[in-house]
Amino acid sequence: MWLSKQERNGWLLVLFEMKYFNRNILVLLKQDLKSKQAIEKEMAMLNDMLYHVEKVDNLAVAFEIIDCNNYKIVSRHHVVKQYIRSHKEDAFVFMFNRN
Repeated sequence: MWLSKQERNGWLLVLFEMKYFNRNILVLLKQDLKSKQAIEKEMAMLNDMLYHVEKVDNLAVAFEIIDCNNYKIVSRHHVVKQYIRSHKEDAFVFMFNRN
């Protein structure tokens, strides 16, 4: 999706479907990229960065579990990792980002 210059004021808003990485991503670029290859290269680098950030170990450090059923807040990393890997969907149990 390309926006006119009046709409974007120097910014370029693009919705990419990352073909090889199985994700859709919305990107806001400051400059026009000249070629499709340059865009694909940027998307590959972005995917590589997101791959490292979205690891379970990093998520366990950034999140804690709030269990409203048992009135507990769990912030131990190994317990948070177990909860993420279990794919449970319990009522009133939330993952909260510490940031």
